[in-house]
Amino acid sequence: MNITEKSTKINYLAAMAVFQQLFDEQKNVQDVICSFIKHYIVSTRSYAFVLEEIYNGINSFYNFKLPIAIVKSSLRKLKDFISKNPEGHYLVDTAKLPTEMENSKFSENQSINDKLIIELEKYVNEKIKRELNETEKKELFDGLCGFLIGDKVDYQFQKHISSFVLEKSKDETIKKQLDDISEGLIIYTGITSELDPSKVGSWKYEMNLYLDMEILFHIVGYNGDFFKKQADDFLSLIREINKKEKIIKLFYFDKVKREVEHFFNSAEDIVAGKTISNGTVAMSFVTNGKSNTSEIITEKAKFYSKLTNLDISCDETNYFDNEENNKYCVQGDFEPMLSMINMLRKGDSNKPIQNIKYLLITGTRTTLGQAYSLIKPETEVEQVKNDSDDTEEKYTQKTLAKSLEDITKLFWFALNKNFGHSYKLTSFDVVHKAKVVLASILNGKIKDNYSKLNKDFLKGDLTKEAVANCIDELRRKTRLPEQIDAEDVDFVLNLIESADIENIQNEKALKENLLKEKTEENDRLQNTVERKDAEIAALKKQIEERNIQDKEKELEKIKKQKKIKTIFLFVLKIILISVIIVAIVFSLNKWVIPLVKGDNKWITLGGLILSIIGGIGIIFAVINSRLLKPFIYKLKEINNSMDI
Repeated sequence: MNITEKSTKINYLAAMAVFQQLFDEQKNVQDVICSFIKHYIVSTRSYAFVLEEIYNGINSFYNFKLPIAIVKSSLRKLKDFISKNPEGHYLVDTAKLPTEMENSKFSENQSINDKLIIELEKYVNEKIKRELNETEKKELFDGLCGFLIGDKVDYQFQKHISSFVLEKSKDETIKKQLDDISEGLIIYTGITSELDPSKVGSWKYEMNLYLDMEILFHIVGYNGDFFKKQADDFLSLIREINKKEKIIKLFYFDKVKREVEHFFNSAEDIVAGKTISNGTVAMSFVTNGKSNTSEIITEKAKFYSKLTNLDISCDETNYFDNEENNKYCVQGDFEPMLSMINMLRKGDSNKPIQNIKYLLITGTRTTLGQAYSLIKPETEVEQVKNDSDDTEEKYTQKTLAKSLEDITKLFWFALNKNFGHSYKLTSFDVVHKAKVVLASILNGKIKDNYSKLNKDFLKGDLTKEAVANCIDELRRKTRLPEQIDAEDVDFVLNLIESADIENIQNEKALKENLLKEKTEENDRLQNTVERKDAEIAALKKQIEERNIQDKEKELEKIKKQKKIKTIFLFVLKIILISVIIVAIVFSLNKWVIPLVKGDNKWITLGGLILSIIGGIGIIFAVINSRLLKPFIYKLKEINNSMDI
C-alpha cells in the first residue's frame, strides 16, 4: 500500500470519527460539511477553485462520496471567507479562515488511527505467528475499513480484526475511537443518501419495505437476542415514523412465505427423525426440545401471529406472470426478489432515497453483494461542469436491497437521533459488530458442514452413528453473538479452524483413541488393585486362621485349668468336711460320752449330738461364707479374665 493510498484511508477513518465528535457538539449537517471544507482548504492550500475542483478534491481527500448539492450549499454558508466571482471561481480570504479547531481534531484522530493500525498489525502477527508482508498489511487495513464501514463483501483477516476489537474492548482509547468511527459512519450514510439536510428530524416519505426470511427470523427472535434487539431498534423507528400516519409499510413476498413453509416442514421432518438439521441457529431454536411434530405446527402458528401483530403482511402477487415486467428482470442467477423490487420500481432507481418507494431488506450477505454489484458508475459529471443553481440534479443509482443495519442507520439519521441524543443503538456498537462477524463466520462454516454431512449420509459415506456424533460436535461449536466474550476469543478462533467434518471426525477418532488408552490403563490398574486385594484377603485369611487356632488352643488350655480348679475345690470341700466329722467324733468319744450317765444317757447324748451338728453347720456356714466363698469368687474372676 503506497503512502498516498494509506493517507487517504487514514483521513477517511479520521473523518468518520470527526463526524461523530462534531455532532456531539450539537452541530448540524451543513456545519459538519463546512468543517471538512475548511480542513481540506488548509491541508491542500486550495485558496482558489471551481466547484468541480472542490467537489472532486474533498471526495478524493477523504475518500467520500458526498452529493454535489451538499457541497454547493455548504460553500454558500461559508460566504464570510469564501466568495464567488462572475466566472464561477471560488476565492478564499485566508485572513478570515478559522481552522484551529478542525485541524486539531483531525490531527488528533489521525494520530490515534496510526497507533490503532500499529496495534492491529502487531496483534495479527502474534495470531498468525509471523510478520505480515506489505500486501497483507494493505489487505489488513482494507479489512479494518471494511469492518468499520460495513462493506457488504468478505474481507481479508475479518476474523482477526473482529477478535482484535473484542480483545481491545477494555482499552478505553481504542474502544472510543472505534465507536466514534462507527457512529460517524451512520451520519455519513445519512449525508450521502441525498436526504435534504434542511428536513432532517422527520421522515415524511412513503416507503414499502420487503423483508426476507432472515429478517423475519430476526424479528421473532429465532436468530438470537442480538439480532432480536437489532430488529426491535428498526421496528421502534418505524413506529415513530408512523405515529401520525402509516407511511412505512412492511411486507414479505410470496416467495418468502414458501421459504418459511419449507423451513417449518423441514423442522417437522427433523423432529420426526426423517432428516438431520440444516445447522442454522433458527432451526436449532425451533427444533430443540421438541419431540412431536404438533409442537412445530404450533410454533409456526405463533410465528405468523407475531407477524400479523406487527402489521407485517404477505404480498402474494406473482410479478413474473406479467410479461411487461420481464424487461426489469436482473441477472438470471441472482436472487429473484431483486428482480421483483426492480419491477415495482419500473427500473427507475436514480432518485433520492426518500423517493425510492420499494426496497428489499435482507439478512443474506449473498443477496446484498448481488444488489450492490448491479449499481452502475455514478453520473454527476454533467451537473459538476455546470455550476448553475437551476441545473437539474443527477442522482446516483440506489441499490435494490439494504441490510437491516443500513436501513436503521438511514432512519436514525433522518429522525435526527445523532445530534446530542443520549440513546445509542446497541446494534451499532463495534463490539457487537465484532461478535456478529465471528458468530457469522463460525456458524456459516457449521452450516456448510451440515449440508456436506447430509450429502455424505445420503450417499452412504457415513453411518447413522457417525452422523449423530458429528451433529453433536457441530452443535457444541455453534455460537450466538451474545455468547462470545473477550475472554473467549482464542477459543472461538480455534472453533472456526476446527469446524470441518474432517477435523470433527479426526477429533472424534483422537478422543476415542485417548478414551481407549485411558480405559486400557484403567483396566490394568484395576487388575493390579484386584490382585493386590486378593493377596491382602488371602493374607488376612491366613492370619485369621492362625488366630482361630491359637484361640482354640488357649480355650482348651483354659478349660483344662478350669477342670483342675473345680476338682481341687471339690476335694478341698471333702477334706474340710471329713476333718470336721473326724473332729466331732473324736470330741464325742473323749469328752462328751464319758460325762453322760443314767437311764436317759443315749437320749441326752442324741440331743447333744444334734445340737453339736447344728453348731457345726453354723460354723461350716460361717467358714464357707468368710473363707471358701471369697476364695471361690476370686478363682472365678481369674477364670473369667482368662476367658476374655
